[in-house]
Amino acid sequence: MRAIVVTRAQQNRTGLVAPSAPYPVVLVDGRISQPVTDWLRERSSYCRPDTLDRDARNSAHWLESLRQNGSSIERADQSAWLKFVSQCWTNPTSPSDRLSDPHFASIRSTVLRLHKWLAHEPYLLSFRFKTRVTHTRFGTREQLVGGPRVRMPDPYINPILPEFQTLLCAATQPLDRETGPRDNALLHWLLASGFRIGATSLLTHYEVPSTHTRLTPGPTVHVRSPTAISKTRGYSGEAFGNLLHPFVDYIGGQRQDLASIGSGNRGHAPPRPLHIRTADSRGPVFRGETRRTSWDRLNAQDRARLVDVDGSSPAVWLTQQGTPASLRTLQYAVRRAVLTTHEQFATTDFPSRVRPHDLRHTFALMTVLWWFLSSGFTVDLGDQRTAQLQVRDAVAMVQTSLGHFNETTTIHYIKQASLWLANGITVDQLAEVR
Repeated sequence: MRAIVVTRAQQNRTGLVAPSAPYPVVLVDGRISQPVTDWLRERSSYCRPDTLDRDARNSAHWLESLRQNGSSIERADQSAWLKFVSQCWTNPTSPSDRLSDPHFASIRSTVLRLHKWLAHEPYLLSFRFKTRVTHTRFGTREQLVGGPRVRMPDPYINPILPEFQTLLCAATQPLDRETGPRDNALLHWLLASGFRIGATSLLTHYEVPSTHTRLTPGPTVHVRSPTAISKTRGYSGEAFGNLLHPFVDYIGGQRQDLASIGSGNRGHAPPRPLHIRTADSRGPVFRGETRRTSWDRLNAQDRARLVDVDGSSPAVWLTQQGTPASLRTLQYAVRRAVLTTHEQFATTDFPSRVRPHDLRHTFALMTVLWWFLSSGFTVDLGDQRTAQLQVRDAVAMVQTSLGHFNETTTIHYIKQASLWLANGITVDQLAEVR
């Protein structure tokens, strides 16, 4: 493959960009593809690093196809796109060249966004592609013509029943004495707040409910997902207070013990540290500065450099050495709890595959159910439009709590909630989860 991607970590070694740019670079025959690089530079101001890396890899696939067919990004048109579809999806030259359906859909989306951007200043290239409007589970999207209409497998929503939520949280207790409270607090936090696990792994203890928060079984607790670490945008929502007790106990108990370990000489020592002089829920004030920095502005790279007032890490989730726990560590904690649930409780009804994102689906569904049951009515989905009007307030509340741009994404939970209501779920069953 002649079109390659040079990541941010590789740029210092190759000397292509000096100083290292906060975005990947795409090379074609050893030369930087300036249009694609300019596009990635523009997207780096509002996209996450993993999103930029994905767009760079997809662009490299597209540029390689153009190079093989004797074309270029300046002359790309609908015929070049159909040749790419034929080579990499419909009739591949070898089995290893065949792209999976989700990978193909990702490349198609990247190519559309890239050439839409190139049609404007400073390049002003003609957009010579055919597009169509297609209906997906996320709503109405514009799509390039050519290739399959990729449909994600059902079920899209994979929530966990209340009785299984209790088993899942209980599975973290006998695993080991050192990480059990942390993993138990993690599962309760994901079920109570609906946060994505990526944003959860980057939170600090200043941004979450602490031991000073008064939690009662009934009301909800206000939480906020910062903009810089959210997938789409920052949002505020309400978490279930009855589920947050193990999390608050962890913040005031085991986390403080782990933070004291990390404050030692061999503990938390990130490169180019950002030392916090003082901080609260609004943001930190760093050493040598007088103005407070908002938590919304601190991205993943800056949060990894934070050093608390006492020299420890301000991250919520810590390892046994007092250093911030990685995203992979938290994902493994959820996976380990699922495996332990199957082995220890020997239940065949428990889902065989539970992802961390399924806990977010569970939170959304529980929020809709709580609204339905507390309001004293059920939903008839015979007429979808009537159903949307009936549950407008519930959809708006869940949309705010999950940070969805479009209510079409949120309305998917209404159908699943009606199925649970038809099975006779009650408010007492929802309140049993602790």
